[in-house]
Amino acid sequence: MARASSAVLPSRTFAARGVFARGLSTSSVLPERLVVLLRESRWLLQCCIAIFFALILLSYNSADPGWSHAVSAREKRRKKEKKENKKKKYTKTNNRS
Repeated sequence: MARASSAVLPSRTFAARGVFARGLSTSSVLPERLVVLLRESRWLLQCCIAIFFALILLSYNSADPGWSHAVSAREKRRKKEKKENKKKKYTKTNNRS
């Protein structure tokens, strides 16, 4: 009497993904529940990274000094004085009326 195969593997198992073709046994493969958990956590991590990069791009300002662009104290003082002078001029012109 010929012995029939003991089980037919569904398409979503590790055998269908080629795990057995690579020489791995069923004992060394992660449980399906853990694989699903890792897949979901990878998706969440990718979403967090995408949100992080979106915030970086949305908050970019070319006038902000960064690690590759240093501003001296003299430049800062000059910009601050220029800004204050503009404020003074604006208040003087509005107070005349």
